[in-house]
Amino acid sequence: DEQQLCDLNVDLILTQDLCRVCAIDLRTVERVAARLSPRPRILCLNPQNLDDVLHNLLETGEAVGLAMTANNALASLSARLHAVDACVASRRRLQKRATNVAFIEWSDPLYIGGHWTPQLIER
Repeated sequence: DEQQLCDLNVDLILTQDLCRVCAIDLRTVERVAARLSPRPRILCLNPQNLDDVLHNLLETGEAVGLAMTANNALASLSARLHAVDACVASRRRLQKRATNVAFIEWSDPLYIGGHWTPQLIER
């Protein structure tokens, strides 16, 4: 809603150009932003894996002036991920066989999870 963006007087637009089904395409966002005054900054996040998702946290924190908070959040999330990895590794040693997992993002049409989802399952 271009008028609502204008009324909000936004400084920053967060978007993604990874999935054209999930969001407005980047060119449309850029075109709308170019008509706003003052022109907002656009931060387009396109993570392909879990490390990219975590890096996007830093990019977003910097973009909104909260770099230190983002760094602290990243440290906390990284510690939690390492704890989960250790727990999963311990359980895997006790299992007789690997667990089979299917991750489905949409059921109609059937759409298998991609991007960083396989990395989360493999962890």
